[in-house]
Amino acid sequence: MGHAVALFNDGDFAAAAEALEALLQEPEAAAPATADSLVAPVDIPDVAAFTLGRARAALGDHAGAIEAFRAYAEANPDMAAYVQPRIADAHQALGDTNAAITALEAATAGAAQRFVAVENRGRLAGLLLERGDTAAAIAQYDAIHDIARTEATKGQMTYLAGLAEQQAGNVEAAQARFLTAITDYPRAADSHAALVALVEAGVPVDEYQRGIVNYYAGVYQLGIDALLRAIAADPETYPQDAHLFLAWSYEELGDLTSALAELDAFAAHEPARALFERGEMLSRAGRVDEALAAYDVFVTEYPDADETASVMWTAAQLADTARAGGGGGGGGGGGGDGPTGGRAGHGRCFLAWPAPPRRRPLSRGGIDRPERQP
Repeated sequence: MGHAVALFNDGDFAAAAEALEALLQEPEAAAPATADSLVAPVDIPDVAAFTLGRARAALGDHAGAIEAFRAYAEANPDMAAYVQPRIADAHQALGDTNAAITALEAATAGAAQRFVAVENRGRLAGLLLERGDTAAAIAQYDAIHDIARTEATKGQMTYLAGLAEQQAGNVEAAQARFLTAITDYPRAADSHAALVALVEAGVPVDEYQRGIVNYYAGVYQLGIDALLRAIAADPETYPQDAHLFLAWSYEELGDLTSALAELDAFAAHEPARALFERGEMLSRAGRVDEALAAYDVFVTEYPDADETASVMWTAAQLADTARAGGGGGGGGGGGGDGPTGGRAGHGRCFLAWPAPPRRRPLSRGGIDRPERQP
């Protein structure tokens, strides 16, 4: 067995397949492993069948690969999520999409890590769409949505389900999916595509939500325009954090004056948060003395706030960085790459505010972190 595996790892697939076929023909070698040894037993028939499938696939013998993988799958039904996709690969190589779909359906019935389940269902959905079975494809997108943990994946699946509805001619259902994407998952990249589809179709979209989605997509000016329309349309009850998104958007465009003005407007609603954001923004701009002054006012005016200790820590780190770099005044070391200076270091202060997170990986209330899981 070891020799055959070594041949496979060396890329000699023909010799490996020949050795594995011979091995599986030997009754003694092909007998199931027992557990009465000092080392963990190796089920030789299983390993041989699986490796033989891989070798045959590498040689282009896809029918033979299917035969070997099926032998493994029959002996290990709990591994369906991992072996059935290989069977699907072979069927696709042979041009048999329906058989590939059947294999992937078997894969989705098996237990699997979430990443594997998402991959299998996503692939199955794509093949179902190619076959024109939009309802079944949507069911797979919904299943992925339900097991996903991140906004990015949930938003993507909502958008893809909308596209499938659109492909089926269900315009209203598609637009309903797109509206859900921009409302529930504004940070997802695909939610911006959903927004574009709605706007191009002339579907009314909440201007505040439009501004938020544009912000996360990095389309800052369009986001600003939408947020300003939202405020003008409903000056009494518009969401006050619109001013935060406006401030961050202006900052991204390099308009610090307008950004700070928006923080001043937000201060009428949430003065403590606005004061902290002012310090953060001035720090990122390299205006260290002004940033420290803002932090100082926060600590003085809100000594009992839950966030005060974190603000004091942030201010101390910024001051230390500025001193170490010889900074101060308008430039200072606070705009560099120290513990809190500059954009790279921002995010060390974990606050309790339930803030909308930034598009970039900067801390907004301690909940903004790049999403790495589906």
